[in-house]
Parts: sequence; C-alpha cells; structure tokens
Amino acid sequence: MGIDLWQFAVRRPRLFHLTAAANVDAILEGGLLESARVLMERAADTSYLRQKRKQHLTLRIGERVVHVRDQAPLHAGNMEMEPGTSFEDVIELLNERVFFWPGDERGPIVAGRNHFARYAGEDCKVLVVETEAMLALNPGVQFCRFNSGAPRCSGGRKSPRGAGTFLPPGACEFSAAEVQEVTFVGAARLPRERIRILAATR
Repeated sequence: MGIDLWQFAVRRPRLFHLTAAANVDAILEGGLLESARVLMERAADTSYLRQKRKQHLTLRIGERVVHVRDQAPLHAGNMEMEPGTSFEDVIELLNERVFFWPGDERGPIVAGRNHFARYAGEDCKVLVVETEAMLALNPGVQFCRFNSGAPRCSGGRKSPRGAGTFLPPGACEFSAAEVQEVTFVGAARLPRERIRILAATR
C-alpha cells in the first residue's frame, strides 16, 4: 500500500511537538530536536534508556539543563509484544525517536490534543512546523498508526508493539489518515524560519 509523502503533507500540513518551555531557546538556537537517547548519551546518563520514566527526567548537558517527558502512560500490560521483543526493547525504541503529532491549521489530531491536555497545567510549549518543510529536511521519516507511548486494550485486544511499530512510508499498510505519529530516529532538523510556538492546551 504505502504512503505518498506529498499526499500526506496535503492531508496533514502541520506537525506538532510538545516540550518543556525551558527547552525552547536551545531548540530554536540549534534548529534541532534530539531524541531522549541522544540527550541521555550527551549527558553521560543512560540509566533510563531501557527503564520507564515514571516522572520527568532532568539532564545536564554542559551548562544546559534539559527536561525530558515522563513515560507514565506506557503500560506493559496493554501491549502485545512482537516475538523476541521485551518491554525494555520498546522503551529503548521510543527513546531513539523524536515524535510529532500530525494535524492541520486547526491543531493536531485527537491523540495529540489529549496529550497536550495532559500537560496543560505544566510549563510546556508546542512547536508547530510545516509538514512539507520537515519532510524535506529529514528524509528518514517513519510513521506509526498508534499512540506508541500510551498503549490501550481495545475490544479485549492489546496494542501491538515491536520493530514493526514504526515504518517507513513505503512499508505502511495503512493510509495517511490513519497515521497517529510522525517520527525521526536520533534527531530532527527544524525549518527555523517557519516555526510557531504555542501554549499546550486541549
């Protein structure tokens, strides 16, 4: 089946990323979003690389303090693991990525709005970028049809997790409309002149 990137950008012309307000200046200065794994490695503290973060994590990288989101909604009991995949493998898989919620001029999809609402009482900001610009800057995009960090049981069925959770566009057996997350491994370059910053609300 596969997903055509141009058609995806037309359907979901905006991408949304939540971060702590304290992180914004460094992100804008560098024009880069780095995965939790990269940040942990730069801070020389990988203790949570394969361990669930029940609370927010604070890392010190040189003179800078970086705030990393918790993984409280990540429950192993709601997951159906692919053969050979452990809960720790899933945690590491998530930590390797930078995540965006797809959406349009009105805001992100429902899962993204729910995610933002969860942190609305905290000092967070939402980075909004154009999908087309992000895909041009970052050719290694991978899509997910689930909210990968908050698995749920539906109709008695657990949510599948493993290496097949994130797929390149050509390997997706679901449509652009079904994409729940847009991810980039390691880091994602940002189109600096085309970033909007919003408060995190529902």
